[in-house]
Amino acid sequence: MQANRYVQEYGLRLLPELYEWYNPLSYDEARSLEVELGFDRREGGFGAWQA
Repeated sequence: MQANRYVQEYGLRLLPELYEWYNPLSYDEARSLEVELGFDRREGGFGAWQA
């Protein structure tokens, strides 16, 4: 199984209201948006990591 250990230990549920308006995105659009959203989520108090 490939899953982040923090998600396995602390994850409760997905929050569709945080991401539903981004769909659909192309792969390239999603890649460029990932870093920006990660910073925004961390500033909002959420755990967010990128590889």
